[in-house]
Amino acid sequence: MPNNDRGLPNTEYTSVTFDEIKQKILNRAETYYPDTYRDFSKTSFGSLMFDLVAMVGEQLNFYAQFVANEGFVEFARTGMGLTAGARRAGVFLGETPPQGTVVLRLPMVVSEDQVSPDLNGGYTLMKGSIMASESGQQVELAEDIIINPLTDKHVTTSYSTDGTRSLVYYVEKRANCIAGEIKKFVVEVGQYNHFLQVEVPDMSCTEILDVIDTEGNRYYEVGNLSLNTITKEIRDKDADSGELVERMIDLPVPRRFRFFEEGSRKLLEFGYGSEDTLKIKNQPAHSPDFFLQRHSRKHVSDRVMVPGKYLKSDKYGVGPQNTTLTITYRSNSSDNSNIAIGAVTKIITPEMVFDNEIDFGQPNMDFVRNNLSCTNDEPFNGLVRFQSTKEIAVTCQAAIGAQGRAVTARDITGMSYAMPPKFGKIRTAAVHRDSNGLRRNLNLYCISEDEEGNLQTASSLLKKNLKKWIGSVKMVSDTIDIYDASILNLGLHLDITLADKEDLNTAMPRIREFLFEEISLTTPEIGQAFSIGEIERILNLMPMISRVNKVQVKVKSGTGFSDTRYDISPNVAPDGSMVYMPEDFIWEIKKQSDITGVIK
Repeated sequence: MPNNDRGLPNTEYTSVTFDEIKQKILNRAETYYPDTYRDFSKTSFGSLMFDLVAMVGEQLNFYAQFVANEGFVEFARTGMGLTAGARRAGVFLGETPPQGTVVLRLPMVVSEDQVSPDLNGGYTLMKGSIMASESGQQVELAEDIIINPLTDKHVTTSYSTDGTRSLVYYVEKRANCIAGEIKKFVVEVGQYNHFLQVEVPDMSCTEILDVIDTEGNRYYEVGNLSLNTITKEIRDKDADSGELVERMIDLPVPRRFRFFEEGSRKLLEFGYGSEDTLKIKNQPAHSPDFFLQRHSRKHVSDRVMVPGKYLKSDKYGVGPQNTTLTITYRSNSSDNSNIAIGAVTKIITPEMVFDNEIDFGQPNMDFVRNNLSCTNDEPFNGLVRFQSTKEIAVTCQAAIGAQGRAVTARDITGMSYAMPPKFGKIRTAAVHRDSNGLRRNLNLYCISEDEEGNLQTASSLLKKNLKKWIGSVKMVSDTIDIYDASILNLGLHLDITLADKEDLNTAMPRIREFLFEEISLTTPEIGQAFSIGEIERILNLMPMISRVNKVQVKVKSGTGFSDTRYDISPNVAPDGSMVYMPEDFIWEIKKQSDITGVIK
């Protein structure tokens, strides 16, 4: 009688590959069905069935692990999994518009006595004015620039730019700007739809600037549809001095949307409310009205979550229906991303308002418009593209550990990566305590990248935004100073022995390309040592290489490289496996041509 006792505990769930599963099935057949099945040859029908069952088991195990891994950003493989993990961590994976500053050279017309500016010549260069480079890269003015003849001191007195006037006063002012081309597209919206999603047709879109429907209703961007107010800056006259002052108000936004990236798509999502469910008025709001209220409790606002929004909801905002949406956005393509020093040279659409148009006169106003000039004495950066999934995982892990606040040095680094997209992005950051200072404050080192993806010093505006952001999440007792990390450009000289029958003439270009691509997959941390052992490991992955005899590290200098100097030889580890770096240094191999060598 056959032995069909299947109660023996011999099932092993660690067998997951095709060969392991098949071998377990064969062992079970031999153990429990010795009299029923005897043909174990590879060409039998039973062998075919064993192969099919093993293949199905391997596939089921793969998909079970795949689904589980997609829930963890460090193991996720798909764009959707990475995007979802980053969203949970508060990290924006999409591209952000580069930011920087320009130096504006603004004319003031001289009065009739030729000794002072015309007091009627005050004007404002409005936010939204467009500047450009000779190659067509566009920059938008991010703030109003006010010229007051009574208080502004001129820095130069010269002929006008167009040569029509002999004496002109010029005022130089620095202004914050955002790079990118302003574009629009139109979407026809039909019948009512729950959580309507609108796809942006241009993948170079980095920011939504305006959404208006046919009736003139404006939709505002929020981080989460459950938040029905935004903080808005307005200008008002001071009651005592009469001067214009800026203040922040809470503005209700019944019509709102969120902008997010999902895989290879960029989407706008609206709520599912209607005009009938509109409960709040379009006027400044009193902040406590929009938070959870309980008797005998004191309440404060929370930047991470507002519980009251989930208990007192307006159905996540009024969604558009039976209308046409005109969506204005900022585009940052590869040709209009990070901008080099001195590239911005002209103002193409100056938006200006004059204080006294009648007394100043049309000829003078035209003269001022025609003699505006600008330049940028620092680069525009903040547009960061992740090179690999590993970089995304490291960034998200740092942000998750911070949990919306910065207590430890690691938290500060994580919150630096989680800075809101509208402030720009940094490439990498590191925090060290200043052991020499009396206050023992924290030093935050940061770095950005240029239009080609190479490391570059962050612009002053980007660092200013970072300081403002970190100041809002750090401990009250912490003092943090922000510094530029020093870029150290390195070169490699390889001594390699090839395997037999390999072509000496074509070997070096192939080795150089493979090594450079592997090194460029991840950006090193600030203060991270350069691993010679890692270079040798990468080279040994190539079958064409028989032996790596020596890897020599040297500092690159000259045109196109940083001016940072460093003595390599005294900072090599005793075993020669790595080169130590100061805490504020970050190394970079900039080009493939920086890798040279001798092939034997």
